[in-house]
Amino acid sequence: LISQFNLNQPLDASIEQWVKDQVDPDVSGLTSHREYYRRRMNPRLEASYFATSNGPLPCEKHSRWRKFAFSVKDSEKVVTFASLNNNGAAPYTMSIGGNVRTIVGSMPQLITPDDEDAVPQNAVLGTGYEICWTDDTFYEQAIGSRILMKVASNPSADCLSLVGGNPQVDIGQSEDVADYIVGLPNPHASNPKLVSIDDDDYESVYWTTAHKPNDEFLLTKNINRGICSSLPNPHTVS
Repeated sequence: LISQFNLNQPLDASIEQWVKDQVDPDVSGLTSHREYYRRRMNPRLEASYFATSNGPLPCEKHSRWRKFAFSVKDSEKVVTFASLNNNGAAPYTMSIGGNVRTIVGSMPQLITPDDEDAVPQNAVLGTGYEICWTDDTFYEQAIGSRILMKVASNPSADCLSLVGGNPQVDIGQSEDVADYIVGLPNPHASNPKLVSIDDDDYESVYWTTAHKPNDEFLLTKNINRGICSSLPNPHTVS
């Protein structure tokens, strides 16, 4: 701002002229506060995409990336577990809508929440489990945060807790299960384009592991990858 002042005239006159220039479209052009705000808005509230185009595209500066498999946007969606090799043995996939979210090395288990005497039970492969909506599902999203689900075909079924909590996104060497794979910058570089962010400074009793940074990341600069142009637009995908 100061660099735009005319230093050859009194300061008060420079400030007055600068303000006039800002509101004169012939000098500064027309700008939109709404457009400026939305382009730089990147909340964790994924549901906000239903209402408006309010954030950057996947490969653009300020886009957010996460390591945990499920978010609040997945509440009331159906998760299915399957054997990756279709032989009933490990590893196992966790999918929503036919899209693999992660692959785990042991049989997923469910347990009655807040019951010290409860015994974990194996999930039934091929059965749909609806993610239950709870207040902590909305606020607590991290690797290991509590995820509750119930048998989707039984509306009166109890919500059970996924043992181990929200799993980390991991497809190992099975890249063929992913529709898109984007190579992200190294967050540990000396001048990283991808930085770790930590939204919360509190711990929750519902988390099965302590929350810590490195569960979510923010791009500080645009990245140029050939796949970027073919990625789904989060502004239009529900």
